[in-house]
Amino acid sequence: MKAALAAALVLGTHLCSLASAAAQPDGLERGIIYVQPSYHYTSTLDLDLGVLRKDLDAIASAGFVNVGLRTSWGEVMSKWDGEAKKPSWNEANCAKLAAVAAECAKRKLRLIFNTHLRDTVPEGVEGAVLVNHTAPDSRGVVPRPYWHSTFIDHMVRDSYREPMVQFHTKFAQCLRASPTVPRFWKHAFESAYVFPQTMTNNQVAKTAPAANEKFRRWAQDTNADIGHWAQRWNESGFLHNFSQITIPHKTHHALSPAKFGDYWRFWLLGVLKQGKYGLSIGEIYGGLADGAGASYVPGLAFKHWKPKHFEDPELTDLTMAEVKEAFDLPINATALGYYVNDAPSLAQEPGAFHTYVLSVKAVAPPALPVIIWETGASTWNLTESQQATWAKLMMATSKAEGVAGFNWWQFIDWAPTQQPCTQSCGAPPCNTQCQKLHFGAHTLNGKPKAVWDVLKSPGTSSTE
Repeated sequence: MKAALAAALVLGTHLCSLASAAAQPDGLERGIIYVQPSYHYTSTLDLDLGVLRKDLDAIASAGFVNVGLRTSWGEVMSKWDGEAKKPSWNEANCAKLAAVAAECAKRKLRLIFNTHLRDTVPEGVEGAVLVNHTAPDSRGVVPRPYWHSTFIDHMVRDSYREPMVQFHTKFAQCLRASPTVPRFWKHAFESAYVFPQTMTNNQVAKTAPAANEKFRRWAQDTNADIGHWAQRWNESGFLHNFSQITIPHKTHHALSPAKFGDYWRFWLLGVLKQGKYGLSIGEIYGGLADGAGASYVPGLAFKHWKPKHFEDPELTDLTMAEVKEAFDLPINATALGYYVNDAPSLAQEPGAFHTYVLSVKAVAPPALPVIIWETGASTWNLTESQQATWAKLMMATSKAEGVAGFNWWQFIDWAPTQQPCTQSCGAPPCNTQCQKLHFGAHTLNGKPKAVWDVLKSPGTSSTE
């Protein structure tokens, strides 16, 4: 199926896929993101299948419907020959995906994939460098060597466009033997690095060369008079030709809402929606549809950053109509992510979370289901009781607002790769590496936290 046809179909005939999932007694479709203790972003499929089977039994018996699984581009496509336009596939990892899906099928569970396009890339793609780990985690596991991209503008990099589409096709093919299992592929808004981060011009030039070039092309296509842009962006003092245009970032363009607005027009509309300046969401869906073939209908969810980033007049001059257009993509669900990391932020709930949900519903297509792709609270800064309290608040708010489902991040804590994360760090800012290891519903030794009983579907047993 061609990408354009797939994009046209997905919002029409395929939205019914959400309703086909197992209904929950309280209306929430529960999911939990699965990791094992020695989990590393660069080798997410290094799973012990024996441990997986035991954990999936616990997940199914607790009434969950979905299991979240993270995968990376380079885990499935091991190499890319840019001249011949040919990939080399990691068939062992394709078989691992199929095996995980088969185990889920036995338990009537479905898989939601968080697809990473930056952490691990194929050998041979432009900008790929080999990274070797040397230090083991606290369980003695050393992550495998992996290829990492030095660029952060994947979606607009022409050399990445074809292999990325082929990757999605292969990914979907790996799951054909378990057609009832694939639920969603979730993608995130990759260009969010430009704010609120502070970057120097040199950093932007080194890590985002393709985005700079494409943004220049967008500007020239939109208005060929460089004087127009110099005046509009308040850059008359130094902007004299199109080769001097760079994407905006907080350091240099914090006071230029017009330039940030134009950047979002280029990226959200010109790239992700239209595919004119880079890989579109429709092309991603087309690759998935080609891979799934007649076996199943793939689902695609997309996670934008908070709408306020596109609506704040001090940051951007985007109109509400343009924001709504950017959220109206060929997808099956609008995905949200939301966390609570410390007691002060917990004290703002559920109001802050409720506001976020309402802000997304205000701009997302009304017919499109909203799912919470990731949510959680770290017990690095919070007590187990506070973590459980957040889960209760989140679920109550989700039900009240008609959110279709959510995934809790995550099933079990990770093994530390730095110093053991056993002590409290006090008031923020805290050790973020340690913080992210403690979002699990189980401790590192497998003991369930208080939140586990909160997360379970009503009517399931309160014992393991």
